[in-house]
Order: sequence, then C-alpha cells, then structure tokens
Amino acid sequence: MNEEYLLDLYNFELPKQLIAQLPSQKRPESRLFYYERKTDKIYHLKFKDIINIFDEQFCIVLNNTKVENRKIECRKPTGGSVYILVTEYKDGVIKFIPYKKFNSKKLVLPNNIEIEIVDKKFETNEFVAKGNFYNQDIKEIINNFGLPPLPPYIKRKKDDERTKIDFERYQTIYAQKNGSIAAPTAGFHFDKDILQKLVEKKVEVLYITLHIGISTFKPIKTKDVREHKLIPEYAEVSSDVAEKINKVLKENKKVVAVGTSTIRTLEFLYTKYNKIVPYNGNVDIYIYPGYNFKIVSGIITNFHLPKSTNLLLVSAFVGREKLLELYKIAIEKKYRFYSYGDAMLIL
Repeated sequence: MNEEYLLDLYNFELPKQLIAQLPSQKRPESRLFYYERKTDKIYHLKFKDIINIFDEQFCIVLNNTKVENRKIECRKPTGGSVYILVTEYKDGVIKFIPYKKFNSKKLVLPNNIEIEIVDKKFETNEFVAKGNFYNQDIKEIINNFGLPPLPPYIKRKKDDERTKIDFERYQTIYAQKNGSIAAPTAGFHFDKDILQKLVEKKVEVLYITLHIGISTFKPIKTKDVREHKLIPEYAEVSSDVAEKINKVLKENKKVVAVGTSTIRTLEFLYTKYNKIVPYNGNVDIYIYPGYNFKIVSGIITNFHLPKSTNLLLVSAFVGREKLLELYKIAIEKKYRFYSYGDAMLIL
C-alpha cells in the first residue's frame, strides 16, 4: 500500500485549550490564516480582511443549507435522561445517534411519545426506533424542544447559558433551506456587511445547497483511507447558479468554495458532467490526496479534526505534508480550531 494513504499519517496533536468552545465575539473578527500556494507565503489576518483579497476576478460559492435543532433530550424509563441527535424520521420510525452510551430499549420523547429501539445500523452508529407518532410530531419536537446539534467537543451543561449564543451562532447568516444535522461552519465568519462589500467589489457571490448528514460524524476506521465509504448527501444547484458558474469558468475567473460541503458539490458535478449543471440529488464524491481538482481554485475552511474526511480533502488540495506544516504553525500561533474556531484561506 502507498504510504500516502495510511490514516495515521493524517494525525496531529492539538492542545485542548485550542478547541473553540464559543465563536468569536463578532463573526468577521475571527482570525484568518491565509496561505498563498503560488508564493508559499503565509499571512495572519482577520477574516474581515478578505475584502482586500478578492475582486472581480473571483467567484465565491457558499452553502445555504440551514441546520435544524435536532439535539433532543429524552427520558429513560428508569429515570435520568439522554441526548440524541435525530438523523432521519417519518411516520412511526425515527433514526438517531446518542451523544453518550445507554442501555435502555425504550426512550420517552419530550412530548411523552414512547419509542422502542428495534435495530442499530453499525455502519452509521444510528439507532432505529419505532413508536406511535407521525412525521409532524417529530417536526414539532425539533421546533419546540430541539437544541443546536453541536459536535461533542463543544461542551455544554444542561441549561447552559451559552446555549443562547449557539441558537444564533451555530448557523450561517445566509442559511435558507432546512435539512442539515450539522452546520457548514466555514460560513460562520461571514456577516451581511462582508457579503455586501464583496458584491460592491464585483465579486460574484453565489449559493448552492448541500444538506450535511451523518458523513460528517462518521470516523474513518480503515487503515487505508481509500477504503472508507462516504454516505451520500442531498444537494441542490439552481439553473441560474449553474449558468453563472460556467460563465465564470469561461472567463477564467477563480472559483473559491466556502467549506468542504461546497467543494464536494462543485467537484462532484464537474467530474460527472464536465460542467456545472442544475441538480437535485445525492452527492457521494470522496476527495482524498491524489484527487485532481477540476473547478475549485481556492478554499475558505476551518481547521479540521485529525484523521477526518475534511482534513483529507484539504490535504488533497494543498498536500498532506504542507497542510500539517501549516497546522503546526497555526497551533504555535494559537489559532482556534474546529467548528467555532478561526478560518483558513488557501489560494
């Protein structure tokens, strides 16, 4: 096996204090680690400085999915509670991933609906439960009782005051279409002012949709990263956006994707159709080192977890050794990592 594909090579040590527990006070005040591939130069900036980097030669594409508050507190029949992440639901059936291990066969949802676990999907770590409820009942639970589905490394106690911040900040300001169980966190750094200034500088700002699913939570368990399987996620690209991106490419302008979900959507479509087409359907592209990028020439992203599919994707873009070198510098400079952390721009 080619050593480049060994999972252990995509590891790094991160001090716990650099795992961001809260977002920056203001979105564009996040720090920005800017790496320019052409010159091999690094710039340490604020995110708001991107307006000085981009001009009419750039097209920025963002993911306008909206994360749903699918973290639900359930009661165990024996007493006590357990938090679950609802991944899928329909009349009478609900799928979920528990935040902690539990042994109960039954759970009681916040509106006193009892569900009984009938199966476990080992590939995804999802539990399958049945009960006497309708699709609309689960929607109401999510709307009335749901909490932002923060990843486990962002710690929150029950009735934590910081949860008020999460309701606003664990969401992009341009989120429009419900459907994600995790936020496209690279977009957290944008506010209305930044977007407006980019438009004023004649940057083409466009939106696609990819609903982030359990692929985000699925760890790579194979020693050879190529053997990992991604679970498809649903995407939408309008005919207007497809037409504008193709025009940008014909004019030799640079496409900058905000977040790994946007990168995968654009690269999936271009790989399949040799251009961007209007699309409603699943995206299942898995990008790891050795992949040849076809459309994306710049990325805005956060700092990712070791041995994760997102880290592999960015490694494919900039090279594994270079990315780990950049991460080492970011750690030395005390950049904040993961969902609520600082931003990285690679051009």
